[in-house]
This record gives sequence, C-alpha cells and structure tokens, in this order.
Amino acid sequence: MTAKKLGKVPSKRVLRAGDFRSLQPMRISLGMLARLGLGLLFSAFLGSCNQKEGDGGATTGDTIDSSASDTKPVAPISPFFSGDSAYILTKNQVDFGPRAMNTQGHDKCGQWLESQLKASRAAVTVQRTKIKAWDGKMLNCANYIAAFAPERKERVALFAHWDTRPWADQDPDSANWEKPILGASDGASGVAVLIQIAKILGKQLPPTVGVDVILVDAEDYGKSEKGGETYGLGTQYWAKNPHMKGYKARFGILLDMVGAPNATFPYEGT
Repeated sequence: MTAKKLGKVPSKRVLRAGDFRSLQPMRISLGMLARLGLGLLFSAFLGSCNQKEGDGGATTGDTIDSSASDTKPVAPISPFFSGDSAYILTKNQVDFGPRAMNTQGHDKCGQWLESQLKASRAAVTVQRTKIKAWDGKMLNCANYIAAFAPERKERVALFAHWDTRPWADQDPDSANWEKPILGASDGASGVAVLIQIAKILGKQLPPTVGVDVILVDAEDYGKSEKGGETYGLGTQYWAKNPHMKGYKARFGILLDMVGAPNATFPYEGT
C-alpha cells in the first residue's frame, strides 16, 4: 500500500505544455483500467445484483440464476466510467505546468485537487506538513484524502501520487536531465482516474464498504543512489499519521502511471 520506488527511476520524457499527441492512447487505457478497478471494487462488496444508474451509465437490472446448469463467467458489475473525462482531468493538471515540490504549479494544482474532492461530497482531509528531503531541503507536503462513508469499519484505499519529478534524469537527452517533467503519466493520470472515481462514489457507493481516495505528495523527490526511502515521503507520512485513528483497509489499489503504455499492476502481498 505504500508507493515505494526502488532501483532505477522509470524512463520519463519531457513534454511540452499542451503536447498530448503522443498521449492519445491514454484515453483508452484510463477508461479500461478504471472500469476494471470499479468492477473489482463493486463486485467484491455488492450484496445484490441490481444496481442503480452510475455516473452517466445505463441501469443494470439483470439477475443471475444460481441454479442454471450452464455457468459462464460474469463480468464485474460497475458504474459507467468515462475515459475521456479522466483524460481531460489529466490535461487539467498538466496545464498547471510541472507540479514539483515548492513550486507555484504544485501549489495551484493542490488547491484544484482539494476543490475537486470536495465537490464529490466526501469527507475531505488535507494533511499539510514539512518534510526534510535527502538533500536537506524542507518540502511543503500536502496529502489530499477523500473518505466516502467514513463511519464504515470495512474500507478500501485507492492511492496515487500527485507531485511530479523535478528532474528528467532518465531522459535520453542529457540536456534535459536538470529540467522538471510535466508528469502526464507519472502523476496526473492516476490522479485523474481517482478524481473521476470520486465523482462516481459521490453518487453511488458500494453498499457495505467505505472507500478512501488518497492523493499523496512528495513521492518523486528522491534519488535512487540515496536509497528507496528517499521516495514516497508523503506516503510515509500518511502511514505514520493516518487520517482515521487505527485505520486499516481490507485492501489497497495503487494507480500510479496508469497512462503509461502497456501498464501492468501486479498483486502484492504484505
């Protein structure tokens, strides 16, 4: 459930503001992945087979006859998820420019994230703190957390980080190594999916489980040669200071870099 980055940092390309031609496949991948995630979330906890209309989706009223002899796999039941809307939410973040720590783009994007989560009618917590980085710099960190049905004990946690890397140090062109990245995939795409999911959860929750959308900060201000613990500083802070006393989730899903080509998300144990 932590957003650790060990070993080499994945290769990143420096994009120009507004340059989304190379990101067109993200429209498809964002929608497909989120539908799978929503299917897992809802099918795991649905107590009935009937479901009201989701965020712009059609009503599903089919029932399953458990006595039928011809048993076939049934697709997870989930609300409608708009990949196009998630794509626009990705662009909204990139339009702030790089969201590297202690920058104006970072601060403005944080304000926007807070407003988006509050619009979903969740109980929103903002964890603001200062964290000392590997180079001694104090980082102004803000984790944004939207809790749906906070009174429920059984919970699911959905994570993504929203800051961007201040150095494109894996770019093939060494001239870009000291430049910040825009982070359309590494940062914005996972956040966009979770904001869109939050909008859906604000209208339609699984019947028995609470959901926490957790956008963590200070993920990418790290150096591999300084150790894996130099990454995920906002996540480390949240793990030590959860937004709910005694917090424990049944499971967590981390959606970092969902916009990457051929992204895979392996199951990890504790």
